[in-house]
Amino acid sequence: MKILLIHTFYGQSGGEDQVFKNECDLLSCAAEARQLCFDNGGKKAEVLFKFILGPFNVFSLSKFKSAIKADRPDVIHIHNWHFAASPILIRAAKKLQIPVVVTLHNYRLLCPSATLFHNGKLFTESLKERFPWKAISSKVYRNSRFQTFWLAGITYWHKRLKTWQGVDRYIALNEFSKDLFLKSDLKLSEDQIDVKANFVTDSGCNIKDRGTYYLYVGRLSPEKGIPTLLAAFSNTAYELRIVGDGPLRKDVEQFAGENANITYLGPRSNQEIRNLMKSARALIFPSIWYEGMPMTILEAFSTGTVVMGSRLGAMESLITHDHNGYLFTPGDIRGLRSSIAEWEAMDLLSKTIKSINARRTYECHYTPENNLEQLLSIYSSAIHSKAGVTEGIAPKQETIIMDFPVFNSSLDKIELKRKTVINTINQYSYVLTTKDPVFKEALMSSDVLLPDGVGMTIASRLLNGIKVKKIAGAELHEFLLTKLQKEGGSCFYLGSSESTLRKISVHVHQEFPNVSVHTFSPPFKKEFSDEDNRVMIEEINRVKPDVLFIGMTAPKQEKWAYQHHKVVDAGVICAIGAVFDFYAGTINRPSEFWINMKMEWLVRLINEPGRMWKRYLYYGPYFMYILACKKFKNSLIIPPDIAKQTKSVEVSHYTLNSKNARVH
Repeated sequence: MKILLIHTFYGQSGGEDQVFKNECDLLSCAAEARQLCFDNGGKKAEVLFKFILGPFNVFSLSKFKSAIKADRPDVIHIHNWHFAASPILIRAAKKLQIPVVVTLHNYRLLCPSATLFHNGKLFTESLKERFPWKAISSKVYRNSRFQTFWLAGITYWHKRLKTWQGVDRYIALNEFSKDLFLKSDLKLSEDQIDVKANFVTDSGCNIKDRGTYYLYVGRLSPEKGIPTLLAAFSNTAYELRIVGDGPLRKDVEQFAGENANITYLGPRSNQEIRNLMKSARALIFPSIWYEGMPMTILEAFSTGTVVMGSRLGAMESLITHDHNGYLFTPGDIRGLRSSIAEWEAMDLLSKTIKSINARRTYECHYTPENNLEQLLSIYSSAIHSKAGVTEGIAPKQETIIMDFPVFNSSLDKIELKRKTVINTINQYSYVLTTKDPVFKEALMSSDVLLPDGVGMTIASRLLNGIKVKKIAGAELHEFLLTKLQKEGGSCFYLGSSESTLRKISVHVHQEFPNVSVHTFSPPFKKEFSDEDNRVMIEEINRVKPDVLFIGMTAPKQEKWAYQHHKVVDAGVICAIGAVFDFYAGTINRPSEFWINMKMEWLVRLINEPGRMWKRYLYYGPYFMYILACKKFKNSLIIPPDIAKQTKSVEVSHYTLNSKNARVH
């Protein structure tokens, strides 16, 4: 995949510049990524000239066309067009029919302020106006009416020209940001916006051995909630350490001098900050503006540090109250103190569980590996969406792999508004379908069929040239429980032994206290009788769970769901097999290292050779044999484009011969 990454660097380096560099480095090892960079810096006259050309910068367009001509990319990813690049690049890419992805690092398309914050408070007036006259009169951009007007004009003109609607995929950093853009008059569709957070590298975590202090890391400015922070810790016994610099530095130094429990450490290196986080009781994040994606919170989660943050914008998307941190009303001193007091009164085991939850939040969502997979998935989706529009075909979130319609997107894209049957397919289950037509029908009839196995991802690349992300049953299990935790709901575990189910119930109550758990252990039989099925269905329907997890091993579990899903009263029905034992702890799942190395199967084979040898040493090679046969067969088929060219040549040749025949 060829990717052209476009970014305009600000006069003073900021977070967006760093994210651009991080993603460029990340993509360099997985794709053919090229950079096209612009700069807002220079002498005053040069900067003014670039700013005036902001709507249609023909010089940037010329540079863009040269880059496209040199190496036509499959997709273009724009991080920042403001202002030297100009939105004209989006229109040029659309004309060239190259899909465009744009990251919404800020709110500039909604308000000239880009931050929705002005004069020490939230500024949301632009969200209510078709044209931001209030923002212009308030001089929200660089304290200048002219510059604010001109910037507002750029975004408005391109709104009228439908430039913004022409972007194939936007990347919002959090659900809050996505919601704001969807509610705006940009008239974007929900399918146009994907949520993908930033990422931080892993420098290790500390779960149990914590110090006595709380920690703040960030800019010392009013919008970061520094007054709230200082007031909450003043005249208390709670120890606070502050890292950073900014316009309120003198106030921080004064409070530190007057309160022995507050220590100002000044600016610190990234490594020093990580070390401080690993020993802190919690990170305090009292911001009072709509943050984009606070990297400090991600760094805290990576070290296993819980976060106490304002219930506002991105913080509310990142922090799950009483799970990986605590939320309080922005600017509420008593609310922050109450969160601290609750944490102080908590027993060590509960603190440890929440630290584990913080670390798990990082591992599931904010690692470089996870970010890379999301990025490539978004690019692939934009490419296929563009192809679908060109051919008049509605884009799908499925890819045909070995004749099965396999889900090819992130879990949060699954529609769960009706009864949904979710199954997984891997090389083992695929081979079973060649011998069991009922099992094949069960998988084919799934509402969602997840690719759970490296065999299926290899098959997709080899046969289709499409990268598909492996989604294990354990990831689906974690995703659905997290969703239930946030929204409230119930789940039902059907399968396994009573002892395993008891352990599962304990773990769910500890990690997801808002989720109601119910279980039933069916008789261990090769086939269930009608009476067995009736009892199981009655137990499930008595509860009417939002999610039904089935763990009976393949193909038994999938066939049971297929045969009875119409009479089972559950919102989501999913067969997840070995996840029951993994989650209960009766069988240890291989570590993240082996999972990321795509070698989870090898560890399971070594740990359980008696049960796994046939699955991996017989069915695995058999699957690869089938795959090789399909690849060979496909290689004998003339691709459609070549077939068209051949036909065209044949027609031209026939016409020429006919003419020659007439001449002679």
